Amino acid sequence: MQHQATEMQNLEEIANHLHTALVPLCASFCQTHAARTGTSTNAQELRAEHTWLTQLILHEVIFAAFSFSGDEAVREQRKELVASAQALLAYLDTKLPTAALAADEEAKEVARKATETWGWIDGWVMPPTPGEWPVEK
Repeated sequence: MQHQATEMQNLEEIANHLHTALVPLCASFCQTHAARTGTSTNAQELRAEHTWLTQLILHEVIFAAFSFSGDEAVREQRKELVASAQALLAYLDTKLPTAALAADEEAKEVARKATETWGWIDGWVMPPTPGEWPVEK
């Protein structure tokens, strides 16, 4: 029982890291992306920053979360955390210049859901209260 409580605490720490450290970086990226598009140099910088943010989220949230298996409650919390991080990644993808070219209907639906979940970060000023963080349903 102690081991599972520790796993739950570790998942909560990862979720906290996502929301307090990584979401502000993503918000900055999303808020300034429009000003940086237009030239090939800016597009390259945008892609480099997108890649960096994607790798951070993958390594520090998704891969870290999968190191915990635990009981049903731990697995459910991990599932919610990973879904939220995946939605954030999908939303970041919509900010790339090539995102508008996606013709695949499934990709468009993923982008729509991601925008519903994470679109608020475009105008993010202050973090929402902890109970208001979005979770992909």
